[in-house]
Amino acid sequence: MTLTLANLDESIGGDPGDDADGDGPDDDVPGNTDPDPTGTNPFGRVVTAVRDGETPGDLEALFDVTKDPGTDGEKSVAHALSLTLTGAGDGVATVLSVTDPGDDFFDATISLFVVDSTIEGRFQVTEGDWGVALRISLGNEDSLTDATLTVEQFMPIDHGDDGNLFDASLALLLVEAEDLLGVTLTTTLTDGDDDVARYVHCAPAVRL
Repeated sequence: MTLTLANLDESIGGDPGDDADGDGPDDDVPGNTDPDPTGTNPFGRVVTAVRDGETPGDLEALFDVTKDPGTDGEKSVAHALSLTLTGAGDGVATVLSVTDPGDDFFDATISLFVVDSTIEGRFQVTEGDWGVALRISLGNEDSLTDATLTVEQFMPIDHGDDGNLFDASLALLLVEAEDLLGVTLTTTLTDGDDDVARYVHCAPAVRL
């Protein structure tokens, strides 16, 4: 299963034009209307849903955890979610680029980097000088039911042949098939005799 977020559009407020779908204000960050390559003030933000009654949250739905503590019974269970990016040493290339109609940037291609517990999508403003296009982070990582994944957008994304229409969306895909962007769940089950079992699974999350 692959995680899919609601569209993160590039327009502020209501979207004019025939392609507008009415969700313009939904992902806006109030007060922020300008691109910010420093990665400080996002103008767009989407967050995955948490559990609502019997409906699992978006992250929870990625995993199927079956617990069996045996005859000793369950003493405790702990969950920990983390972001996973393989091949991150020199940046993981994506198929996305920031909008650069004047060819002002050295390299508009967005590459992913691990930064502390987050993943940043960066581009080269000048050679060796990286700007931030987007940031992916987790919230409530210790709760499977209440965990969230947030994508913040700091720069407009180039949609190429569609003319950068309002509300158009693009998949965040990686160039190399062996690279992976995912969410990893580690579940630790302790039984009544303090025996410990761990479940570790990484779910791909490359469509954002």
